Amino acid sequence: MNSGIQLYPDCLRRIFEHIVDSSEYLHTTHKILYSCILVNKLFCENAIPILWRNPWNPNSNKSKNNTYKKFSITKTILSCLLHHYHQEQQQQQQQDKEDTFGIICLKNSIKEPLFDYLSYCRYIDYQDIEKVTKMLIEKKIELNIIINKKHKDNIEYILLKNIWELFMKKCNNIEFLNLPYNINISILSGSRQCLKWLNELECKVDKEMKYLNQSTSFIGLTKICHNLSKIIIKPLDKDDENLATLIKAQNNLKEINLFTNQHVENLTFISQALSIKANSIEKISLRGNFYFSFQNSFLSFLYNLKQLNIKFATFDNINYLLNLTILPNLEFLSIQLNYYSFDLSLDCYSKLFSTTKGHLQKFEIINATRPPSRIIGLKLFFQSIINYCPLINHIRIWYINEFLYDFKQLLINSDYLNSIEFDFLKVHLSDIHDYDTERKLQTKSLLDALVDYSINLNHLYFNSLWWLLPLELTYFLDLWKGKNIKLTLKIKDNVKKNLDSYLIIIDKFIKDDVLTNDSGKWIKEFPF
Repeated sequence: MNSGIQLYPDCLRRIFEHIVDSSEYLHTTHKILYSCILVNKLFCENAIPILWRNPWNPNSNKSKNNTYKKFSITKTILSCLLHHYHQEQQQQQQQDKEDTFGIICLKNSIKEPLFDYLSYCRYIDYQDIEKVTKMLIEKKIELNIIINKKHKDNIEYILLKNIWELFMKKCNNIEFLNLPYNINISILSGSRQCLKWLNELECKVDKEMKYLNQSTSFIGLTKICHNLSKIIIKPLDKDDENLATLIKAQNNLKEINLFTNQHVENLTFISQALSIKANSIEKISLRGNFYFSFQNSFLSFLYNLKQLNIKFATFDNINYLLNLTILPNLEFLSIQLNYYSFDLSLDCYSKLFSTTKGHLQKFEIINATRPPSRIIGLKLFFQSIINYCPLINHIRIWYINEFLYDFKQLLINSDYLNSIEFDFLKVHLSDIHDYDTERKLQTKSLLDALVDYSINLNHLYFNSLWWLLPLELTYFLDLWKGKNIKLTLKIKDNVKKNLDSYLIIIDKFIKDDVLTNDSGKWIKEFPF
C-alpha cells in the first residue's frame, strides 16, 4: 500500500495561491515558491505560473541575490524571445543556420523554454522591460549574444520594441500596465487581446524623459480597454483630451490619481470626463497645484466618492474645490497644503463634514511643514466632527487649550475614535506672569482628558513636543496604565530636538506592557 499523499494539481495550485494572497511579506512568499520549484515536476508546474504573474515584484526584490534574479529573468525572456521568432521562421519555411530574428542571435543553439513563461504575466512595467533590454546589451558576452551590425546604432530601441511585441502576443490577460513613454503599444500585434481586461493603468514619465507617445497611446487604448478600475497619471501637465476620452470609455472606473509638476489650470476635458464617471468613482488623489474654479469643480458631481487625497495645493485652491462640494459617502479625507499659512480657516472643511451624512471615518489636514500661527473656526470644526461624524476613528487636529471642553466632548461622543494625531499651537501668553506654570496646567488638563474621556483610543501621535516635558510624559503613561488598553505612542518634532529622553521613557513603558512595540519615533507616511 502506498502511504504517500498525492495532491491533485488544482489543489496544489490553490494552496500556492492561498500562500501568496494571505502573506504580508511577498518577498518571503516568493522564496517559498522558488523552493517549491525544486521539489518535483508537479510542484514546479504549479509554482511557475504564480511566480511569473509578476516576476519583478518589488517586494520580492529585497533578497540578497537580487542581481542574480534579474539576470535569470533576462535569460528566460531572451530564451522566449528567440524561440518565438525561430518558430515564426519555421512557419515561413526559412531554414537559417542560426537562431536569429535579424537583430540578435546566439553563438550556440537555443534551448526550448520549459514553460510558456510570458503567458503567465499579469503585471508589466515599462521600467522592467527597459532594464531587461539594457541587460541584454550590457551582458551580451555572458549571454553569448551576437548583435547584427546593421542594427548596432539603434539596437536598444529595436530590441525594446521586439520585447514589447512578444509580451503583447504572449500575455493573454494583463491586469496592471505601466505604459511605456516611447512606444505606442496599442498598435502592436496582439495588444487587443492582451489589454482587453486591463484593470490598472499607470503612466509615469521621469523629468529627463520626453513626453512622446503616451497621449497618443490613450487614443488606441480607448478602443481596447473598457474595464480599467484605476488610472494613475504622472505627470499631467495639460488638459489632455485623449486621456479624458479614455476615462469616459471605462465601464467601472473606481480610482484616479493625478500628479503634476506645474501650475495646471482649466482642466475642462478632465473635469467633464470625471463628472460623467461620477456613479463609479470612489477614490481620487490630486498631487500638485491643480486649479479648479467654481464652474468646473468636478467634485460637486462625485456623490459616491469615498476617499479624497489632495497634496501640495494652496489653501485658496482647496477652498475653491471644497466650498460648494457635497460628498455624502466620503469616508477618508487627507489634505496637505503646499504653502505655509499663518492664518488657516477650517470653515470649508466643517461645511464639507456636514454633507458626509455620517460616513466620514478618517481625516487629516496638514499645513505644509509646521502648524499655522492661528486657526480660524476651530470650535466649529470640533462641533462638526461631533455632530456629523459618528463613525470617526482617526483624526489629525490642531489643539489649543481654550477648546479643552470641545475636545472632551469629542472624546465622549466618538465611540469609534481609536487614533489621534496632534499638532500643538503655540499660544502667546505674554500677559501671564508665570508662563511655565500655565503651560504645565494646560498640558496636565489635556493629558488628564485623554485618560479620563477616551473610550477606545489606542494610537496617539504627538507632532512637536514644546508643550510636553519627559516628566509629564511619564505622568501620562503612569495614568494610562490603569486603563488596561495597550497604547501605540509615536512622537516627532519639527525642529531639531534630541528625543532620547522621551524614547527612554517609551522603551520603559514598552517593557512594562503599557505601550506596543511599534511605539517610538513617528515617520509620517502619506497616502500618495
